[in-house]
Amino acid sequence: LRASSEWNSANRGGSDRESSITEARDMTVVFEDMVIEEFLGAGDCNIVYGVSLPDWVYEEYQYLDEENDFVVKFSTNIDCSEAEIRSFTRLNADKEAARQNHVLPMVLAASGVPNPFYCSDEAQNCDISSQLPSSSPGNVLDELADAPVISFIILPLVKERYAAAVLIGMDDIRLFLQSLLQQLAYAHSVGGMHADLSLDRNIYVDQQGRAVLFDFNGALEVGDTVYDEDCNFAIAPPEAWLQSHNLS
Repeated sequence: LRASSEWNSANRGGSDRESSITEARDMTVVFEDMVIEEFLGAGDCNIVYGVSLPDWVYEEYQYLDEENDFVVKFSTNIDCSEAEIRSFTRLNADKEAARQNHVLPMVLAASGVPNPFYCSDEAQNCDISSQLPSSSPGNVLDELADAPVISFIILPLVKERYAAAVLIGMDDIRLFLQSLLQQLAYAHSVGGMHADLSLDRNIYVDQQGRAVLFDFNGALEVGDTVYDEDCNFAIAPPEAWLQSHNLS
C-alpha cells in the first residue's frame, strides 16, 4: 500500500486545495515499511496507533530524533481529517519557522486513500483483527473495516502530560502561556486557527515546559465563520449567540 499523491488525485478529484496538500510532502512511504504498534485511543475523528518507521525516514527528515516515538492517526471522516492535514501542512511549510515556534513536525499525511483494512461486501470471511494489534477494540475494528477510503497523518508521539495537570507555579504558567501565544500567533500568520483549545484535551506541556498544540481536526481558516449552529454555547462567548442569531 503506497501513500502516493496519485492516490489523492484519483480519489479526491484533484482540486486545487487537495493538490496543495499532497504536493507539500514527498509521499514515498509504504505501509509495508511500517509496523503498527499498540492501540492508543480513539475519538470523534481519529483512531490512533503507535507506529515504527523505517530507518530511511530519519535520513530524509533530518529534524526527526531517532529517540522519538510516532503515532499514526487514521480517520474514516475525510472532512474532519483534512482540516488537520491542511493545518499541519501550512504550519510545516517553512521548516525553520516551524522549529522556532515549536510546531509538531508532520512526517507524512494522505487524504482519501484506499483503506487497507476495508472489508467490501464481496469479501469472504473478512477479518482485519490479524492486521492490527490485539489491543484494538471491536468498535474500532468495525469502523476501519467498513470504510472504503481513509485518511492518515503521522506525527511525533507527545509523551508529556496535559497542561492542566502540570502547571503549578507562576513561572511554569508564564512560560507555558508565552509559548502557547507564540504558537497561536504563528498559526494565524500562516492563515490557520486551532479553534478548539482545551487544557485537559489537546494542549500538552513538553519537558521544557512549553505548550504543544495538537488535534487540529476542528481548525478553521482565517476568514471562516467562527461560530455556527454546532457551537457549544455553554462555553462560547456572548458574540457566538448573537452571531448565530444574525444579531451581531
